[in-house]
Amino acid sequence: MKTARSAWQEHAALFDAAIPNPHRHELSAPELCDWVLTSLIELDVFPSSEVLQKRVPQVVVFAYQCAPRRASRAGLLAAVEFLFVFFLFNDDWAEASALHTAPASEAPAKVRYIRDWLARVEGDLGKRSGRFFQAFRAYYESLRIEAGYAARPGHPSFEEYVDRRSGRYQWVATAPYIELWEATEGLHLSSADRVTTDPLKELGVELTYLANDIGSVLRDSEHKNYVRFMQARESGSSIERAIELTEEVYRDKARAFAELAQRVELGSDCARYADLVASVTDGNLRATSLLSRAGSEGRYAPAVRASLESLPCLSLTTEQLVVPGVAPSRPGR
Repeated sequence: MKTARSAWQEHAALFDAAIPNPHRHELSAPELCDWVLTSLIELDVFPSSEVLQKRVPQVVVFAYQCAPRRASRAGLLAAVEFLFVFFLFNDDWAEASALHTAPASEAPAKVRYIRDWLARVEGDLGKRSGRFFQAFRAYYESLRIEAGYAARPGHPSFEEYVDRRSGRYQWVATAPYIELWEATEGLHLSSADRVTTDPLKELGVELTYLANDIGSVLRDSEHKNYVRFMQARESGSSIERAIELTEEVYRDKARAFAELAQRVELGSDCARYADLVASVTDGNLRATSLLSRAGSEGRYAPAVRASLESLPCLSLTTEQLVVPGVAPSRPGR
């Protein structure tokens, strides 16, 4: 059986590039790697052939990158388990869709795991888990709708794709991920605060899926990718031109995020929330680029990778909100 040490060594080049040094969270990256590998082996819900080569680096990099500054141990472990659930849904929606219908005695292992995890989240977070469960239900229901589009030629339409209630906004699963981090890190936001923070979350989610769609454009079908929709809207345009159009949308949304973030009070929970969303969004951008180099050979063409690496970082806007007096610096890519 592979050990955590061998897992860390096997992906040393990737982790060296991906993990900040010294580590910035309560749980160091090697410790997190140990926990991820041990958990994956014990769960036995992913094919053993892909656990070390694919899931360990994928989960460790995404969890560590897409975490707020000085993330708690509890938050990191909750994020890891959320990623397990996300990949289970992505890998086998037909089986995982039985989450609410399969009797306990007949539920497959992955469904039992998801049910047990959701119960633990509710037990650990109590009332603080309310917004997470609301977002998780919306995500889960959207997957059913997404699956239904496969039987309807020409769907989703662009309007269906960008719909925040049931389209790509939900499928990317970033909304419940942000809500989980808010709860685990103990942020306290009032109804008045939500007037600012909810739009920040919405922009962060949309920026996340735009970056992901640029990254996966070469393998996605016409009705499953924002870039492909841009190409179809501008008849005869190349993929390169469609990527440029998508980049423009990304930059516009990043500017909108910066304008909203600059209205929050320094050092407040709203500032922490803005930085949380920025961390998740920038982390996704950095992680996809890094994994494309080391863990997903052939996934991104050079032009696609160059596009990802040119997109603006939200944390340039939020770093000084959380740590007053510290000048922001662009994270290395």
